[in-house]
Amino acid sequence: TSNYIFTAQFSGVDGQSGWSYADANGTAMTYSSANALWSGSQSFMGIWSGGAHPGSSIGARLRWTVPETGVMNIGGTTQLYSTTGNTGVTVTVKQNGSTLETKNLTTTAVATFTSSGVAVTAGDTIDFILTTNGAITNNSTSLAPSIQLTTDGTTPTDPTVSSVYPTSLSLSVGGTGSFTVSLSSAPRASAVVALSSSDVTKATVPATITIPAGQTSAVATVTGVAAGTSNVTATYNSSNKTAAVTVSNPAS
Repeated sequence: TSNYIFTAQFSGVDGQSGWSYADANGTAMTYSSANALWSGSQSFMGIWSGGAHPGSSIGARLRWTVPETGVMNIGGTTQLYSTTGNTGVTVTVKQNGSTLETKNLTTTAVATFTSSGVAVTAGDTIDFILTTNGAITNNSTSLAPSIQLTTDGTTPTDPTVSSVYPTSLSLSVGGTGSFTVSLSSAPRASAVVALSSSDVTKATVPATITIPAGQTSAVATVTGVAAGTSNVTATYNSSNKTAAVTVSNPAS
């Protein structure tokens, strides 16, 4: 499985990692390294790392070109930053010009891309087209798609917890330590991993940690409460791994 994460792979080089930048009519954008911004054919039109703004009558188009034949899932999110003075925007996802899904954003609620199990051929184009619903004011929009691609005939699957490391940890009362929680592959959207302690009177952990899209691990902090033992468990996507914590009184 290969992961293509726009926010991590944004570049001033058109076509790098498969991502390219143009307006909805296909006119290429111009990159400003000073502003880290691709600017389009109309005022305010642009694409930047994690976001975009349409033109008054032409949409902004972020394109990903499929590198190999296989099956893809599209994840990630989009969100209108503000509804002040506008009637919203629309994000349309297309494969070779045919619509896969549409997100009509009229509030600041986060929308998630959900196309999955889509058969693709090398050279196919996947477009994320942002257009205004009317007024051009405050149309800046978060645009953070991520794509999983498999080329072995299988459908991409969400990752599972592969390890919690180290598998055992010793702490003093009042002290802290850390575990690295790893997934079997990088998620196409941020993965919220649930954490639990079998005995919170001995050791505590936060309720969750987040592993960002495109990454495979994150660090969880554990705090010693009282002398004794506890097991810390990380759970995600119906899978879990456990590590042991031993808490001792400080040496007198």
